[in-house]
Amino acid sequence: MRGAWIAFTLAACQEREFFTTADGEANNIVLAGDVAYASLAGEGFAVVDATTGELQSTRKPPQGTQSVDDLAFAGGRLFLLDARGDGFLSVQDATDPMTPMPLGDPAPARVGPFTGVSAAMNVAVVSGGTTAVTVFGVDQAGSLGGPTEIDIGGGQPDVLVDPLGDIAYLSTHFSGDDFGGTTLSISAPGQPVVLDRFDLACAGFTAGVGAPANFPIESALVGDRWLVAFGAGLAVLDASDPAAVELIATLDVGVAAVGVDVDGDLAALVGVEPDPELVFVDVSDAAAPRVVSRVAIELPSKPTAVVLTPSLALVAAHEAGVLAFERPPG
Repeated sequence: MRGAWIAFTLAACQEREFFTTADGEANNIVLAGDVAYASLAGEGFAVVDATTGELQSTRKPPQGTQSVDDLAFAGGRLFLLDARGDGFLSVQDATDPMTPMPLGDPAPARVGPFTGVSAAMNVAVVSGGTTAVTVFGVDQAGSLGGPTEIDIGGGQPDVLVDPLGDIAYLSTHFSGDDFGGTTLSISAPGQPVVLDRFDLACAGFTAGVGAPANFPIESALVGDRWLVAFGAGLAVLDASDPAAVELIATLDVGVAAVGVDVDGDLAALVGVEPDPELVFVDVSDAAAPRVVSRVAIELPSKPTAVVLTPSLALVAAHEAGVLAFERPPG
């Protein structure tokens, strides 16, 4: 559905803010039951009690890598992406979630400016930035197989894999100021196939761009609904047929959104401009999402990622670390 543009005039659409995550700053976060893991660049990653938001420990980057810039969790395994230099993907056994242990050696992974990782039980995908998408098979022992590369044209700053490991939802830079998303079939990891693409106006180099693994086109899934945080707010898409994605609704959330998560009918978005903020959105009616509440986040925080637990929203806020906020009632 290329050409299905969304008309927005939010000032953030024209901004070109840019920063680089420094060592020790929390830039991405993933939930694993009662534990959350936050990437800390050259200082590795943080282990956080997801029930309280309290830091439990920090762990160094896997041997042979220099940084942890993005992470994913699936099937009791933690996937750690080094998105600097040559690029590597590492897998750790999180059977004991407080002390993940390495599984094999890091695998080379192509990374360009702005790269993300996502995984399911049997597959892991590195978006590749301005290089090719890399699809790894994951065997029962947690070893990475393949890899298979596919060049879908342009660039892919981030990726979300569906829980079954069948579809990869890619943030996509088509050309110039033309940004949006791509659905990629990965049910056969060795034979990825592009299914559909869509354009999203006011997406791209909007306020809150952070290198090397925070680009402000971020995705979350709830059932067959694809939620996209982007410069103009929130887009809700029908992905029941990944080969024919349809826009359902958009919502101006009052902040240039750079991160999103969803749990049931509640979505949480974070952004940096015009002021750092956490916004809760009711998505029970996909055609009419509505803002439920908003929380100001004190400067100098740069919130770029969020996950929802049963009681909290945990926000990766760079120099402020991981911040915990109560979810709205209901």
